[in-house]
Amino acid sequence: MSYEYEIHTRGDVQGNLFEKLVRFFFESEPHHDQDEAAVSAEAILEGDGNIVLAMGPDGGVVGYGTLTNVSDRGTARMEAAHVHPDHAQRGIYSNLVKLRLEEAQREGAEQVAVNAAHEFQVRFLQRLGFEIVDKYPFSGWELKKCCR
Repeated sequence: MSYEYEIHTRGDVQGNLFEKLVRFFFESEPHHDQDEAAVSAEAILEGDGNIVLAMGPDGGVVGYGTLTNVSDRGTARMEAAHVHPDHAQRGIYSNLVKLRLEEAQREGAEQVAVNAAHEFQVRFLQRLGFEIVDKYPFSGWELKKCCR
């Protein structure tokens, strides 16, 4: 199965992307009703930076990842990311991370930061060149990777 990837500027989304994200959240999160799915979609689309989408063969969203604008200190932050469970273990999450790193570099970031809540996430990010910079007692780890 092949997937297409799209990069959109958050806060400037055109077309039916909102509806596609509502459908994604409604179908991929069993505890979401239609209203909760809409709230999740709005939260992802608001703010600064970019959203990278993985689109399935039917044109529906099967995964996403967000990236903030580069700060005054030269840091971009990878925020939320999720892949629909039906499309897991197909390299989508990995591609979402790599595309966000490339986008951060294009935007002039000197480094990219990300928080990880689970050890398997830390190991995955370390394989992509991220280094642990801090550990928080209740919320996990902060990792960073240089872009230059």
